[in-house]
Amino acid sequence: MAQRFGKAEKLKSRKWIEQLFAEGRSVRAYPIIAVYGFFDPVDKVPVKAGFSVSKRKFRKAVDRNLIKRRMREAYRLEKPAVILQTEPERTMAVMFIYMPSKAMEFEAILPAFKKLMTELNNV
Repeated sequence: MAQRFGKAEKLKSRKWIEQLFAEGRSVRAYPIIAVYGFFDPVDKVPVKAGFSVSKRKFRKAVDRNLIKRRMREAYRLEKPAVILQTEPERTMAVMFIYMPSKAMEFEAILPAFKKLMTELNNV
């Protein structure tokens, strides 16, 4: 299985994102919070993921983009476990939110994603 994070796997639907924050559940692993929910499948993609960094804490777009790149890479490396466990008749939508007010190195973000992925498998 190729470890990619393609266009179809990105959570972009405003309707899904609003519904996710209104009705979704959350899991925490410092420095990330994952808000997740289940939807009727539109594509044949088992998991759709989005990434968010606070504009208030990181004023410069360069800093926000750096953290989002690190989060996407950690997700890409850890996602095969989640995809194998997801039910085919539902699509899991997950929004990963970065909480600290200082940028962390990739080596500090990766263990959080490992923990989040194991918790999302148990959902």
